[in-house]
Amino acid sequence: MKAAIKPYFLRRRKIDVLDDLPAKNCDEVWLDLTPAQREAYDRAEKEGVIALNEQGDSVTVQHVLALITKLKQICNVEPISKESCKLEYLMEQLPEIIEQGGKSLIFSQYPDKTLKFLEPELRQFSPLVYHGMLSDTQRDKIIDDFQNKDNCKALLMSVKAGGLGLTLTRANFVFHFDLWWNPSVAAQAEDRAHRIGQKKSVYVTSIFTVNTIEEKIQLLLKRKRKLFASVIDDLSDTNLSVTLDEEELFGLFNLQKGKAKSTSQKVSAELLSRLSPLQFENVISTLYEKMGYHVKLTPRTRDKGIDIYAKRISETGSEVMAIQCKHYPKGAVGVEHARALYGVIHDQPSITKGVLITSGSFSRDCKDFVSDKRIELFDINIVCGLLGKYDVFIETA
Repeated sequence: MKAAIKPYFLRRRKIDVLDDLPAKNCDEVWLDLTPAQREAYDRAEKEGVIALNEQGDSVTVQHVLALITKLKQICNVEPISKESCKLEYLMEQLPEIIEQGGKSLIFSQYPDKTLKFLEPELRQFSPLVYHGMLSDTQRDKIIDDFQNKDNCKALLMSVKAGGLGLTLTRANFVFHFDLWWNPSVAAQAEDRAHRIGQKKSVYVTSIFTVNTIEEKIQLLLKRKRKLFASVIDDLSDTNLSVTLDEEELFGLFNLQKGKAKSTSQKVSAELLSRLSPLQFENVISTLYEKMGYHVKLTPRTRDKGIDIYAKRISETGSEVMAIQCKHYPKGAVGVEHARALYGVIHDQPSITKGVLITSGSFSRDCKDFVSDKRIELFDINIVCGLLGKYDVFIETA
């Protein structure tokens, strides 16, 4: 495989071009759950597996992911007693780090659960909290305070909001309180501290609990990373349901994978080109509904360029998407549309992300403009893939 892709593959790694950066040292800490956590975990796992088995062939990956999320959150903190072996470990480490003049980043994928729990518990360290519901102005102030004020010793961050585009070189200790589904996402997050301008060695600690779902997932991922490293040395997909296939996910609880559903039709660019602009919006609206969002189509007037608002509340927090649809089957969406969308999400802090979707392609200027902003671009290839994955039927008559 290496030989097959070598003529077409160009990769420039940070380690190859920034040889003056200090070392990044990565470590894993494995902890035993507290008694209250263990009791809650075992009960939730037993009841969850029984519920999955009772659903028979109707059980889906989403049902499995919901159980995984519940168990991972118990590994972080027991919801009633608030016992947390991970917090106990953190409280042992932070005073020593502060004595050394260091600052810490603490990442979690659960802002509404874990970060809200941690903030008052770590009050003595004057923690700042950075998450997706903050406005751009609030985000900038938090980063500035952390980088420049000595009293702010810890920054609590959601991986989604803080994983890209930030420079946090005042921190040289990073803790993954829980790990995102994909190891590469965690690596991107911790590298907010390991960037140009960092003068100290960076110490990254991933905290896991033994005999839990965290251990099962890590064993699977380590095997896959070893295989993948022999070819490319990276994992590029960002969702657990992609990093681990259905069979592996079901296998975490010794479940048999349900029968695969057949796709009703093959979605193609030619099929989408037959739609009117309004039909294209309706198709995208249906897609987001099938992805689990509550969808609202805007009126044709006074919509400020936004065609669809999509909201989803999950255990990782609340997501609000502002979606702009451009039905250009044979054209490219220009940078002016991206600028208009950015203006809307900048003025509305409640919007988590902007999404610009087209039945065509995007200009280079458009791609460059959104590279460091909270905007995703979905071109015709991505749209066709999502419509097929979520089995969205298209009527062209």
